[in-house]
Amino acid sequence: MESVRASWEIAARPEEVWALVGAFNDLPRITDAYVKSELEGEGRFRRLSDGQGGELFEELEHYDEAARSFGYRILETKGVSLPYRAGTFRATLTVLDGRQENGSVLEVVASYEPVAGAAEIAARETRAFYQGCVEGIRKILAV
Repeated sequence: MESVRASWEIAARPEEVWALVGAFNDLPRITDAYVKSELEGEGRFRRLSDGQGGELFEELEHYDEAARSFGYRILETKGVSLPYRAGTFRATLTVLDGRQENGSVLEVVASYEPVAGAAEIAARETRAFYQGCVEGIRKILAV
């Protein structure tokens, strides 16, 4: 298993950042990578569509409002090429108090088994995806 651990400072209160990050069905709001998200199974699963026929089916594994944290895994993909072996990608996102007053830190810890020869690509793409999400959050919060 490979892993990526990354964190980003965001100049907004943790509650504001969590309102965006913790909304499991609102991923298309903070990233252009997906245009649609549909919840299934009483909100435990989401189906993400990229608008070009690609889909990801994900499971919410844990959700802790008080700790501002949740974890999920990718169960299936359709029409999407990812650098991870099917069913091995898991991530936990946590919004922490920042070092600056009224600031926060988004921490992401992801683990996965990359497809053969794609370890560097998997790490780079994982970081780039979450970096794009952080940019979307900063844009929405105007920070």
